[in-house]
Amino acid sequence: MSWLAVAGALAYLHTGRGWQAGAVGNGGLRLEVWVFLASAGAVAVAALAAISGRHPLVPLVAAQTAAAVGLAGTGLLTSVDGCIAPLSVRTNTCGWHPVWQAFSAFDVFAFVNAVLVFAFLAAAAAVLLQQVARKARRSNGARDGQPSAARPAARWSAVALPAALVLVLAVAQPLALATYQAAVPDYAAGQRNFQHLLADPPTATAATRAKQVRAWYRHGGKYLLTNAVRSTGQLHALDISPDDDPVARAAALARIRTLCTDIASLGSWEDGYYFRVPDPQAQSDWHEFGTGARDGSRKCLAAVDQRPFDDNAFLGLATARYDLDVAGSYAASVDRAVTKILAEAGYRIR
Repeated sequence: MSWLAVAGALAYLHTGRGWQAGAVGNGGLRLEVWVFLASAGAVAVAALAAISGRHPLVPLVAAQTAAAVGLAGTGLLTSVDGCIAPLSVRTNTCGWHPVWQAFSAFDVFAFVNAVLVFAFLAAAAAVLLQQVARKARRSNGARDGQPSAARPAARWSAVALPAALVLVLAVAQPLALATYQAAVPDYAAGQRNFQHLLADPPTATAATRAKQVRAWYRHGGKYLLTNAVRSTGQLHALDISPDDDPVARAAALARIRTLCTDIASLGSWEDGYYFRVPDPQAQSDWHEFGTGARDGSRKCLAAVDQRPFDDNAFLGLATARYDLDVAGSYAASVDRAVTKILAEAGYRIR
């Protein structure tokens, strides 16, 4: 049921009738809101369906299970965005798009925490509703001359202990996460701390540097470089002219928007989301790519979304595409540098 709810939210966004999703501006927030509402609905239904159980903790177990299953479905369905046509929201290109790229408006951990806390609160509400209903039935039975089914103390324990547990968990979890996030307030600070703790001295040997570059490449760098070179190349190859007919122009603009959105997501990883390339020249080029990708994508999306799409919009799009071409050349330079370092060290590259 949780998976169906998430899939329904993505299908609704795919139609364009709801808040349209994306990776820049407030698009990520729109995607998160709809997926959260879908997950919350499934959690609430699971908690309410479980109140018929005899133990007050049954709604909590049901709500948390529904939340966990929904989060798993959210992670998988958003990461393969573009592979299932009716559920495609951000891109039409099938590939692996990690969920933390789609949820760029807020930290993924904040989204997970919100779903789990809602599950606790939904379970608490279900338990309260369950106990109120039981108390009403017992009161009616007492008025009819029937004995009470349980002693007052036992009834109080059955309500108070589960409710206290739900309350403690609902409060402790966000406080623990907030304490952790306060220690590392943002990704940039986390990156600086990581570099400070693990950076090698400038005299690191070529073999050590190659190992570091290999780790950067294997744990995410390969994905970033491959998609950066591919997306900027595809954008460069797209042909659009002011003389195109409206249908062809609309199709070209939609494709350009998708590519610019993808490039913006890739560029965001350079700005603190992923650790630096352990090679000075490659890192310098990688920084140039990130800066150009973020700035060029912002101009690209502004031009593509301009209505009417007149000569000024076309000129703005041409300028943005040039900036993204330059950014793509820097990404290709990083790819060549990393490939050379790994090849000289004897590592298998592809």
